[in-house]
Amino acid sequence: MEPGKETLIDALKRECQEEIGADVTVEGLNFVREYITDNHPDSRTKGVHLIDFIFRCSVDKGYNASEAPEGDSIQVGVKWMSIGELKNLRFYPKPLLNYLDADSGTPPIYLGDIT
Repeated sequence: MEPGKETLIDALKRECQEEIGADVTVEGLNFVREYITDNHPDSRTKGVHLIDFIFRCSVDKGYNASEAPEGDSIQVGVKWMSIGELKNLRFYPKPLLNYLDADSGTPPIYLGDIT
């Protein structure tokens, strides 16, 4: 996000265009997650307080992930995956996967300080 220049929604749209080459429609805010590094002994960093805003978005039906731009130096590619596939990977915050499952009922918006 470029403070003072764009909203969260504008930043999300810009980042999706830059990183995965997709124009997204932002459908709403799904979750807010905090991560306070000092509260988690396994954290590699100390003294950091992160707040993540997790939005529900959609892409145009014609979008093809295999045609996405290279992105940044640590990005290895773009791939759409099912929630089931994500459960088998190193995914953070892990508890979020339970809420993304359609059968999980009505999830909270504020997830708290979770890893």
